[in-house]
Amino acid sequence: MNDYNITPKIEKEYMNWRALQKGKSRRSQPQIKKEVFKDRLTDLFDIAHLNALQIIKIDEDKKFLLAQREKGRKGCMIGIDRKLEKQEMRKNQREIAFQNYKNRSKKTQELSVPDTVDLFSSESCSEEDIEFKLETTNNPNKRKRGRQNIMNSEIVTALDRTKVSDRNAVHILIATAQSLGCNANNIAINRSTIRRNRVFLRQKVSDDIKVSFKPDCPLTVHWDGKILPDITGKDNVDRLPILVSGDGVSKLLSVPKLESGTGEAISNAVIASLFDWSITDRVQSLSFDTTASNTEHINGACKLIEEKIGRKLLYLACRHHILEIVLGAIFTVCYNSPSTGPNIQIFLTFQQQWKNIDKNKFQVLEERISNRDEVIIFCKEQLISFHSRDDYRELLELIIIYLGGVPTRAPCAVSAPVNDLNLLKELSMYPDKAISKAGITAFLRHQWYLSDLLIPTEFLKFDPEEWENMPDYQLGLSVVRCMQVVNDFAERGVALIQNYNSILTKDENQKQFLLQVVESHRKRFPDARKSTIISDEIYSK
Repeated sequence: MNDYNITPKIEKEYMNWRALQKGKSRRSQPQIKKEVFKDRLTDLFDIAHLNALQIIKIDEDKKFLLAQREKGRKGCMIGIDRKLEKQEMRKNQREIAFQNYKNRSKKTQELSVPDTVDLFSSESCSEEDIEFKLETTNNPNKRKRGRQNIMNSEIVTALDRTKVSDRNAVHILIATAQSLGCNANNIAINRSTIRRNRVFLRQKVSDDIKVSFKPDCPLTVHWDGKILPDITGKDNVDRLPILVSGDGVSKLLSVPKLESGTGEAISNAVIASLFDWSITDRVQSLSFDTTASNTEHINGACKLIEEKIGRKLLYLACRHHILEIVLGAIFTVCYNSPSTGPNIQIFLTFQQQWKNIDKNKFQVLEERISNRDEVIIFCKEQLISFHSRDDYRELLELIIIYLGGVPTRAPCAVSAPVNDLNLLKELSMYPDKAISKAGITAFLRHQWYLSDLLIPTEFLKFDPEEWENMPDYQLGLSVVRCMQVVNDFAERGVALIQNYNSILTKDENQKQFLLQVVESHRKRFPDARKSTIISDEIYSK
């Protein structure tokens, strides 16, 4: 059949299909009768010449054409699949080599990771390993693959933290083995072996971390969304680092992908992580940024988390975030334009003019302060007694560090309410009434923590001098002291996923295991000093 006759035939079939699509929701008898069209989809689309049977001279080809025109299209005609032929050949060779190996070996060598593994098994062996084994079986003089496995959880976690790829790890491990006087030919070091060990051990270490995490204190849940490139493609996805904090506790739970940034999606992700780690009963408070998806009174994440847990929780809107909003409102009044984030013109101007500043006239602060020790003592006293907000505290700590001292940390939740009250007093008495009104208005929109939930209040009926001896007061104080009223923990989770989002693995489960491994390793080894690393109890065994 000529091309100009084939095209109308295809168009006719397509139009028949489109006509059926229009009435697909109707179940009338005429419609059902027309739907026999789909029964013909497996029939031969016959474009053979009208006189094909007379033109064809080979009887076998005639029979094949007739068989294809029958219902069911009997038989098929293809060329030799060379690729499949080679695959079948390699499969047969593997089976023969496997049987020979079993006959020669009475005991299978045990490997430390994973558990006993058969190197000839296709499930545990890459194509590279199989081809090498076949070559060495057929050629006894060829160098044999190393069998000593040196990969363990410490090596894997160190490689993950330092962002070393499987290929680069081969170079590092072989060079290390040779420098220690080991015969690298006897060691199982190749990309495939390293990858398999890392995949296995990441999950094992992550599972051990989850099993061992048994906090016995009230917990605050932190979360913060971040849009990042998807690890499996070019699209962007919404990631949600979820963490918990408590009395001496700080733990990343997960960094799941969200289908959307709605309160429902956020609450589902948070609840799933809490149940996965079996710590739902320990959660007492929520720390979050003041976005509508979190704070909306019906479909906000906080409200939905409370409903799904089945009890009231204390809201701890991030104090940093609240003060940023207050400062933004005041900035708008002062400069008659809204804040545009970090790209504020006054800061950009300073950055641009930095090259014109005479750096030679710079004078170290320490040289201008004769009472250095007194300043350090004063700042430390302020940290303990008054300035317990993180932003104030950071300023005082920077002064102490610059003068050569070591700052101490103080709990910030205890003094946060009184500091807020003092701030409101200062704003109300500020001479510029426009600034005063803007700051107070912005601040009064963020008062979630003003609640009597979770904290006993019976001690309020007694004289404050008696509170120290009252169990209710001591209990409430211990709970508040371990609460974090800033969402810096979530920011650390955001930084972690940003650093490891696009490297080492594109598997979602492995990505979660990787984050657990890296976080744990950072806590164990906060710096790269030899004394820190070798003092760890695992290394001291």
